Amino acid sequence: MDGPTNDKEVNEAIGEDYDELSEEGIDQEFSDLIRELTDEDFWKWVATWKDAESIIEDAEGWTATMKQEEIEKIRELIHHG
Repeated sequence: MDGPTNDKEVNEAIGEDYDELSEEGIDQEFSDLIRELTDEDFWKWVATWKDAESIIEDAEGWTATMKQEEIEKIRELIHHG
């Protein structure tokens, strides 16, 4: 027997309800909820799925000037918490 093939089947397989929002509805709710987060809660959430290595990879395309500007900010955080 094959496993679940869509979100509804996955949710049913693990015993959770499935809210049949449209893709547009899901996108809208996702955006709305992110906008409701405080800055502190936003970064706590981001930290659950984005680690230092992924940030470093994202920054590979930055210019040296952009990196230099951020180096000063990072040093300040390290030395003054």
